[in-house]
Amino acid sequence: MLIFVVPLKSSKVSRSWELTCRLLERTLKSICNQTRSSFKVVVACHEKPDITFESFHLCYTQVEFPPPKKDVNLTTKEWFMRCELDKGRKILAGIDYADRFSPTYTMAADADDCVSNRIAEFVENNAGSNGWFLGKGYFYNESTERLEFKYRKFNLFCGTSNIVRYDIVGAPSSPEYNRGYGYYRDNVIFLKHNHVRGKLEERGTPLSPLPFPGAVYITENSENIYFQDNNSIYGKRLERFLGRRRFTAKIQKEFGLYPY
Repeated sequence: MLIFVVPLKSSKVSRSWELTCRLLERTLKSICNQTRSSFKVVVACHEKPDITFESFHLCYTQVEFPPPKKDVNLTTKEWFMRCELDKGRKILAGIDYADRFSPTYTMAADADDCVSNRIAEFVENNAGSNGWFLGKGYFYNESTERLEFKYRKFNLFCGTSNIVRYDIVGAPSSPEYNRGYGYYRDNVIFLKHNHVRGKLEERGTPLSPLPFPGAVYITENSENIYFQDNNSIYGKRLERFLGRRRFTAKIQKEFGLYPY
């Protein structure tokens, strides 16, 4: 069984809790639209979100450690690191909770992204692989409704980009939630999503490329922890031009993507 782990920020650090919940609801609808039923979704959160969507596949684990504290003296980088620490703790809590379902694979998904409805079926049909990285995917700018296809290196930008066999994830059997950033960097493989492929290759358990675009990286929705709309993200001018896509019914159906 494939387990999607979704870390959700606290209402105490959201710019708009209402918007955070709307974005999460779209994400959960997207994930639960899989063509196969062999999956679960674990949302790791401080507060359960204010949404109406329910599913047999969906469950929540509420964490007890405190959310990151805001401080006017913090630099942008320092605040980002605090948010990343919170995210790492929640991913670890979600992976630990997922163990009760006897998972075969797990995938971390950001709480505002969308995923292909073909993922669970593909994982089920290719059991035994170490897992897959998403080299291809879409970028969707929420403010402009611009959709672009990223045909390479998608996994370097988007946190929703790695599917790993559960027994090689390497999470501690007795996780701790009061440690510093280094503990989660070293014990939560999904925390630094752009390092997952290299780290598993070093371990001798390399990932394969997912043979189809697997996710939509949602940007510019005002609730992203960190994002800058610049050429280093979207690629060179020619790459951006070639990557432009129309917002088609096919894409909307496969990824459950709709303007919030």
